[in-house]
Parts: sequence; structure tokens; C-alpha cells
Amino acid sequence: MDEEEIRKCVEAAGAAGLPTPVRLTVRYHPDLWNITGVSEEPMLMGGSGTFLYVLQNILAAHPEIEKKYPPGALAIFLNDSIPKPHSPLFDGDLIRLAPKDSLLPPRSA
Repeated sequence: MDEEEIRKCVEAAGAAGLPTPVRLTVRYHPDLWNITGVSEEPMLMGGSGTFLYVLQNILAAHPEIEKKYPPGALAIFLNDSIPKPHSPLFDGDLIRLAPKDSLLPPRSA
């Protein structure tokens, strides 16, 4: 979904009297770009969504992530904090995914 499609969805929700959708950005570490095909992508969800719901949607859209990175192998941040599964999401939030081993400093020889 590109920015124009998101804008149209937000306008349609407002015109229909529905709650305003939440606009998110999902940013991927360079190690994930070959899987996702993008460095970041916009995401739109209902106003009462939680972090777990969005994570499930990300993994459904890019199932290769789970194949290459088993549970616990990714560092996932919500606005520079480690989210809880039930963390609420707000308009403009940023979700970042990176392999945990890419965040560690190099080991000394």
C-alpha cells in the first residue's frame, strides 16, 4: 500500500464516520531488504490495533522472515522501545525490525 492509497483509505473512513485509521511505518534492517524488497513500507490499521496484530500482518506479508529468523532472532522496536504484545499503536508510530546479531558490537580477537 503506497501513501496515496493510505490517504484515500483515511479519507474514506472519515467520510463514512468510521474511526480514523492509524498510519504506521515499518522499517527493515538492510539484512531484511532482500526478503521484503523494500527498506520501509507504510502500513494502515484500525485505531484499536495492537503491536502483536501488526507483527502478525508483517510476518504474513513476508513469510520468509520467519523462515530465516526463528522466534527470538529478531530485535523489534516500537518507537525505540521494546514493545509488549498488547502495546497500543498510534498514528505515526515507527516499527523497526533487525536481526539481533546485527546489533551486537564486533567481538574482539
